[in-house]
Amino acid sequence: MSRPWPAIVLSLCCILAGCGDSGLQRAAVRGTVRVGEEPVEIGSITFVPIGENKGPTAGGVIENGKFDIPAERGPFVGENRVQIVGEKKTGRKIELRGAPGMLVDEQVPVVPAIYDTSDSDLVASIESGTNELNFEIPRP
Repeated sequence: MSRPWPAIVLSLCCILAGCGDSGLQRAAVRGTVRVGEEPVEIGSITFVPIGENKGPTAGGVIENGKFDIPAERGPFVGENRVQIVGEKKTGRKIELRGAPGMLVDEQVPVVPAIYDTSDSDLVASIESGTNELNFEIPRP
């Protein structure tokens, strides 16, 4: 009868040493996005690791100027480029493309396109725990 002790000891060493862990740590982020004085009605926010920070991008939805991304889906700790897309309703109805006769609210961009590219100059330093980030984007 073989004893499982070597496997148990090896597993315990790996857990204590962090073996199998990529070393990447996610963090929660929440905050606001405003263009000029107005909150972004609807949009998205994306965090892209830059510099020595590695890992996939993370993001969430902006609604009524607010976003809240839990740690399990949040950005990785370290420097991240922030990309933001935002729209607002015009008050007009337009026909949905590909669905004749179906009307939807017309929406127009409110965030300058530069903030949704790899050229965005918005950078956030994400720390472990919960981060409160507020973005004030100048009106174009």
